[in-house]
Amino acid sequence: MSGLLIPISLFVKTYTYALPTTVAEFPILAFLVIIAYQAVVDHGAQLGEQFVTRKAFLFTVFAFLAQLTAILISYLRYGDSKQDAGILHGTLNVIGLFLTILVAYFCVRATITDMLAVKRFIRAIFLTLIVFSLFVLLPQLIASLSNNGLHSWVNLVASLFEKRWKFRNWYDNGSYVTTMGRLNGFEAEAGYLAAQIACVFLPMTIAAIANHFDYFQNAVVKSRGWYFLALIWLFVVLFFAKTTTGFLVIGIACLTLFWKSGATDRIVYAIVAVVISIGIFVSYLTVPSVTNLLNQYLFQKGGTDNRRGGTIGLILTFIHNPVIGVGNDWAGSYLMQYVPWRTRNNPEYLTVYSKNSYPILSVWGGWLAQYGLAIVGPILFYIGKRIKLAWTLKARLRASHINDRALFLTLIDSFEIFLIMYFVLALLVFSWSEYYMLISFFFYVSVLNIAENQLSSEESLANEY
Repeated sequence: MSGLLIPISLFVKTYTYALPTTVAEFPILAFLVIIAYQAVVDHGAQLGEQFVTRKAFLFTVFAFLAQLTAILISYLRYGDSKQDAGILHGTLNVIGLFLTILVAYFCVRATITDMLAVKRFIRAIFLTLIVFSLFVLLPQLIASLSNNGLHSWVNLVASLFEKRWKFRNWYDNGSYVTTMGRLNGFEAEAGYLAAQIACVFLPMTIAAIANHFDYFQNAVVKSRGWYFLALIWLFVVLFFAKTTTGFLVIGIACLTLFWKSGATDRIVYAIVAVVISIGIFVSYLTVPSVTNLLNQYLFQKGGTDNRRGGTIGLILTFIHNPVIGVGNDWAGSYLMQYVPWRTRNNPEYLTVYSKNSYPILSVWGGWLAQYGLAIVGPILFYIGKRIKLAWTLKARLRASHINDRALFLTLIDSFEIFLIMYFVLALLVFSWSEYYMLISFFFYVSVLNIAENQLSSEESLANEY
């Protein structure tokens, strides 16, 4: 079952806007079936008792009540507004968010119970990348570079699986790719695909290369050709997604690969980086298409007024509501109050944001403004404890002789890369609560727990003798 989690989570198309987004997607039904199956066949009544601690339960109840309180306060302040979800739909969205997190948590904890499940999960990620690339990403790349190549196939796949935002004309030609000329996978836009690649596929790829580890052989190896090929392919996809997020992800990926690699590999990577940088610089100066692409999406990127203004608005919203925030999906009216007027004189604001709803354009700002320190603080504290545990386990693993020692060390590196990707990209905007994000995080938490249990067992046996 663990091998099904990531493939299922990629199907993010929203089938109705009457329900919260992640509740209106295919994965929630599939994951509920998996949880029910695991509960009946494998765990029975122990599912809840084994996987939910008292602290976690109490915090969940507190966070839910805090959100309802924040929504009520915001409603009393602004009433019904097109900028906000409304008190009924806002409450449903909170329920949907909590349900999504709980479903992802239970799904991972019910299926990732031993190293066999861990290995199946990892191998499924790379098999998913191969299938997703052949049937979705490669056709999208070809379609984005040609006038009619594979457009029919790309539009057909998009009609079945592509997530789409309301009030946008990005899909008028049948799909995002054929309309915008940019890769998006199944996501609503290119930046969200870049974040998906950054957090689901790149961490394990980079960790495998840095540690000379092959997940399929479950061993340290000299040859890492397939993983280098995967890395290069993902960089190509990110480049032709033509988004600032994609270029940022490429930069972070290169830095984390250099950070995690050994001294000899670092020298090689430094030389390669210099050569590639010179090549890009020369191409930027001499190849018009490269010049235009990098200027449009990186060096001279326009249309940043809304992102800058929205971020300022979210910070001011948080400063005025620091404890419990303003409520999930209730930042719109506050943004209309706090976003600087000098950032509003642009077509996107005038035609979309002012008439419908000002979206959250910074995940960090959205977390703080909507949920406040009372919710964000304890979650960051929990993640900090997981990071501390990971570092402690690293030291213990290096001194141990357990069978999967090299795999655990590789996955801990992958966990660190995942967190760096996730929290750096949170300065921008992406689908932070999609199932593939939550499942990836809870997978690493489960791996840490399994590693700790195995090390404790080994140390107990050593003490007996």
